[in-house]
Amino acid sequence: MKSIKNILIILLAILFVSQPVFSSQKQPSVDFGPYMRNVQNKIKKNWKPPEEKRRFARATVIFTLDKNGKIKKYNIKKSSGIKEYDKSAIKALKSSAPFGALPKEYKGKTVDVHFNFDYRNNLH
Repeated sequence: MKSIKNILIILLAILFVSQPVFSSQKQPSVDFGPYMRNVQNKIKKNWKPPEEKRRFARATVIFTLDKNGKIKKYNIKKSSGIKEYDKSAIKALKSSAPFGALPKEYKGKTVDVHFNFDYRNNLH
């Protein structure tokens, strides 16, 4: 029974990963929707959050991608308050890179992405 609960917790966590938010002052008219969906899908596939007894946890990670989709830098903007959870978010990010070249229409050198890792345990 416990293994089924663990599987459900992980599935729920993956289903509730928040949408990334693109932020750039240089050229906001470029459609980053498909690119960001790809980023989100890659991260979701690689994210293995630890089992947590809390109902909800969120870590917000900011990372910078270069024109080729490689991570230039990253940091946790807002910790979940759970060290292992924050580590799992960074591990998912790093194992998902590179993300592929930025859209051709984008003329900037880098983009900053804010990504929320949401954990919802609805089994309590």
